[in-house]
Amino acid sequence: MADGYSAEWNFNMDIKNILSGLSFSAYETLGVHSEKEGNRFSVFAPEAKNVSLIGEFSDWKDIPMKKDDNGVWSVSVKSAEAGQMYKFRITTKDGETFDRMDPFAFFSEKRPGNASVIYNPFDYKWNDNEWISSRKKDFSKPINIYEVHLGSFMKKDDGEFLSYDETSEKLIPYVKSLGANYVEFLPFTEHPLDASWGYQVSGYYSATSRYGNPDGLKKLIEKCHQNGIGVIMDFVPLHFVSDYFSLNCYDGTHIFESDTENERHSRWGTTLFDFSKPFVISFLHSAVTFWIENYHIDGIRFAAVSEMIYRHGSGDEGLNEPAIWFMKTLNFYISKKYSDVMLIAEDSSIFGKVTAPVEYGGLGFDYKWDLGWMNNTLYYLSLPFEKREYKAYSIYHSMDYFYNENYILPLSHDEVSHGKKSLINKFYGDFEERFLQLKLLLTYAFTHPGKKLFFMGTEIPSEKEWNEYDVLEWENGRREELTEFFSELSSLYSSHPSLYKNDFDGRFFRWTEKENDECLFIFERLSDDGDKLIVVLNFSDEKLSKKIILSEDDEILISSGKAEITRTKTMATLKLGKLSSAVIGKKYN
Repeated sequence: MADGYSAEWNFNMDIKNILSGLSFSAYETLGVHSEKEGNRFSVFAPEAKNVSLIGEFSDWKDIPMKKDDNGVWSVSVKSAEAGQMYKFRITTKDGETFDRMDPFAFFSEKRPGNASVIYNPFDYKWNDNEWISSRKKDFSKPINIYEVHLGSFMKKDDGEFLSYDETSEKLIPYVKSLGANYVEFLPFTEHPLDASWGYQVSGYYSATSRYGNPDGLKKLIEKCHQNGIGVIMDFVPLHFVSDYFSLNCYDGTHIFESDTENERHSRWGTTLFDFSKPFVISFLHSAVTFWIENYHIDGIRFAAVSEMIYRHGSGDEGLNEPAIWFMKTLNFYISKKYSDVMLIAEDSSIFGKVTAPVEYGGLGFDYKWDLGWMNNTLYYLSLPFEKREYKAYSIYHSMDYFYNENYILPLSHDEVSHGKKSLINKFYGDFEERFLQLKLLLTYAFTHPGKKLFFMGTEIPSEKEWNEYDVLEWENGRREELTEFFSELSSLYSSHPSLYKNDFDGRFFRWTEKENDECLFIFERLSDDGDKLIVVLNFSDEKLSKKIILSEDDEILISSGKAEITRTKTMATLKLGKLSSAVIGKKYN
């Protein structure tokens, strides 16, 4: 009896922490959990007139649930077993009845169904101890991220999705061959619509059933770790799907969203979280902790951070202080408890100190996407050749602000979808000129300061824009050539400390040529252990010659297009073909 009282007391204390916004483990209390009396189902629905449990174990007939003083409805069911589907049947104060998913479900029915599924996420026997024990956050190491949409990387011959297991067999060897050391998955939390790419989430604790069960995802992550590849998940804390089977108007009132109509709706047709509500804070804080603890995630990329910093994403409407508080408290907690896990912000704002520690007035992220670099570079490459000499600023401007934050350079999914064209088709010129510029862009991305992120297919000169229903253009006739070049750049990047070790220290970068009428850019990358590289970029459609100072053993380590060095006793001359590049230095071991 005493044990029963103790368990109930602990449950009530956990609930009070959850409702106070203080919990980072709400998933251990709410949802479905095994007890002596069977599986205990608990859901927060304080304003509901009635809640009952329905599921396969009851032939979808109502099982009454009991409400406590905190607004939590609970019931224990002996007959409920792992793998069975269930929902909460909620009757609102207005007398309307809705069948809802469990906000804390660990697994979900495959769409178009939307029932929750009983699953225990805590029993998986991991085999990645070596990776986890050696994992650490290190700003001086190379980070080369391959961004992946699970549904369109590859598919079966009949057009069906690969399972998590099948994906691991194809993806991991390929990522290794490219030289990437991280994969970043577009959201794999449960979502009803394929076309949302996972950004309209319905299940914040549920690995999508499109590709199999949660154990399959864990095996995929585990195999990545066993092969020296870290895993970053894309997380969506701003908004959720508006469908009424999910979180929207959950108990007939606005538990997760604002009580004010004009504060509820996002520009994507989704519903915004209300960060002023303590329960929401606990819900989202706990979700991040859940994936780190139970899926061994190595990094979290937060989507749409600029939309969270400002009300409605607009600087004109002022700061969204509750959302800022949410990010600061979460990042502070994660940085202390999981100091080896990366926190990454997708942020296009000019808000300061995004990557500064919370204790120094920052938001507490480790890295921020450099969307300015991406936009300016792609704009420059879209210009006719004769106009580029007047727009040199588009290339060198990135270094004017670079040391304000810790940046990742992204060439992401957002830039090759929704009418923005494929990467190669963004550039000016005929196909061969655009192909040369794609190689030039890759050289520039790999040698510019900052960590790297490339969306899947960046290494393929695809003429078609990416969409979630197709697969990568594996049969592209120029794929092998570009993929090989990408791999060579990855190898150069990982083998030269000057390209990664002192990324965020301005003493180790310098321009030697950046404003001229030849569209020629030259910069040096250095490291504190003596490695030095010279990077030469010819963005013009003319052949160029440039006298440069080289050491006797400097050589062209990699080039896009034609490049050669001729030497005299006192000077070396670099000859570059049109739209080409060269990286010059000593081989580094």
